[in-house]
Amino acid sequence: MPVGCVVHRHPPKPACGHPRARRSLGATMPNLPVPISEPARQPVHHRARASIGFGRRARMRASVSVTSGGIVSVAVLVSSILLSTAVIVHTAGKTARRTRAD
Repeated sequence: MPVGCVVHRHPPKPACGHPRARRSLGATMPNLPVPISEPARQPVHHRARASIGFGRRARMRASVSVTSGGIVSVAVLVSSILLSTAVIVHTAGKTARRTRAD
Protein backbone atom coordinates (compact mmCIF):
# COMPACT_ATOMS: atom_id res chain seq x y z
CA MET A 1 0.00 0.00 0.00
CA PRO A 2 1.54 3.36 -0.97
CA VAL A 3 2.47 5.86 1.71
CA GLY A 4 -0.15 8.53 2.34
CA CYS A 5 -3.21 6.35 1.64
CA VAL A 6 -6.10 6.42 4.09
CA VAL A 7 -7.31 3.21 5.70
CA HIS A 8 -10.79 2.97 7.22
CA ARG A 9 -10.84 1.41 10.66
CA HIS A 10 -13.94 -0.63 11.48
CA PRO A 11 -15.44 -0.36 14.97
CA PRO A 12 -14.62 -3.27 17.29
CA LYS A 13 -17.21 -6.00 17.65
CA PRO A 14 -19.09 -6.11 20.98
CA ALA A 15 -18.15 -8.77 23.50
CA CYS A 16 -21.72 -10.06 23.70
CA GLY A 17 -23.62 -11.32 20.68
CA HIS A 18 -26.77 -9.30 21.27
CA PRO A 19 -28.04 -7.65 18.02
CA ARG A 20 -28.96 -4.36 19.73
CA ALA A 21 -25.44 -4.01 21.05
CA ARG A 22 -24.11 -4.26 17.50
CA ARG A 23 -26.51 -1.65 16.16
CA SER A 24 -25.88 0.87 18.93
CA LEU A 25 -22.10 0.43 18.70
CA GLY A 26 -22.16 0.91 14.93
CA ALA A 27 -24.24 4.05 15.31
CA THR A 28 -21.86 5.63 17.83
CA MET A 29 -18.61 4.69 16.10
CA PRO A 30 -18.56 5.46 12.38
CA ASN A 31 -15.73 4.30 10.12
CA LEU A 32 -13.09 6.95 10.74
CA PRO A 33 -10.25 7.49 8.27
CA VAL A 34 -6.85 6.76 9.84
CA PRO A 35 -3.76 8.14 8.07
CA ILE A 36 -0.92 5.72 7.58
CA SER A 37 2.25 6.87 9.30
CA GLU A 38 5.27 7.75 7.21
CA PRO A 39 8.30 5.47 7.21
CA ALA A 40 10.91 6.11 9.90
CA ARG A 41 13.46 8.78 9.05
CA GLN A 42 17.17 8.26 9.35
CA PRO A 43 18.77 10.13 12.28
CA VAL A 44 20.65 13.34 11.52
CA HIS A 45 24.40 13.07 12.05
CA HIS A 46 26.32 16.08 13.36
CA ARG A 47 29.92 16.01 12.16
CA ALA A 48 32.94 17.94 13.41
CA ARG A 49 36.68 17.95 12.69
CA ALA A 50 39.54 19.43 14.66
CA SER A 51 43.30 19.50 14.26
CA ILE A 52 46.03 20.91 16.47
CA GLY A 53 49.74 21.12 15.90
CA PHE A 54 52.68 21.37 18.32
CA GLY A 55 55.72 22.69 16.50
CA ARG A 56 56.69 21.04 13.22
CA ARG A 57 56.57 17.37 14.12
CA ALA A 58 53.54 16.85 16.33
CA ARG A 59 50.04 17.14 14.97
CA MET A 60 46.72 15.64 16.08
CA ARG A 61 43.58 15.31 14.01
CA ALA A 62 40.16 14.21 15.23
CA SER A 63 36.76 13.82 13.64
CA VAL A 64 33.45 12.84 15.21
CA SER A 65 29.96 11.99 13.96
CA VAL A 66 27.18 12.09 16.57
CA THR A 67 23.38 11.90 16.37
CA SER A 68 21.10 14.21 18.36
CA GLY A 69 20.36 11.39 20.80
CA GLY A 70 24.09 10.90 21.32
CA ILE A 71 24.54 14.58 22.13
CA VAL A 72 21.76 14.41 24.70
CA SER A 73 23.21 11.28 26.33
CA VAL A 74 26.67 12.89 26.56
CA ALA A 75 25.11 15.99 28.15
CA VAL A 76 23.31 13.84 30.75
CA LEU A 77 26.51 11.96 31.60
CA VAL A 78 28.55 15.17 31.97
CA SER A 79 25.92 16.81 34.17
CA SER A 80 25.71 13.74 36.42
CA ILE A 81 29.51 13.73 36.81
CA LEU A 82 29.54 17.44 37.67
CA LEU A 83 26.72 17.08 40.19
CA SER A 84 28.34 14.12 41.92
CA THR A 85 31.68 15.97 42.05
CA ALA A 86 29.99 18.95 43.71
CA VAL A 87 28.53 16.66 46.40
CA ILE A 88 31.90 15.02 47.03
CA VAL A 89 33.68 18.38 47.35
CA HIS A 90 30.98 19.70 49.69
CA THR A 91 31.22 16.60 51.92
CA ALA A 92 35.03 16.76 51.99
CA GLY A 93 34.84 20.42 53.03
CA LYS A 94 32.48 19.58 55.90
CA THR A 95 34.83 16.84 57.11
CA ALA A 96 37.85 19.15 56.93
CA ARG A 97 36.04 21.87 58.91
CA ARG A 98 35.05 19.33 61.60
CA THR A 99 38.60 18.07 62.05
CA ARG A 100 39.97 21.67 62.38
CA ALA A 101 37.35 22.53 64.99
CA ASP A 102 38.27 19.53 67.18
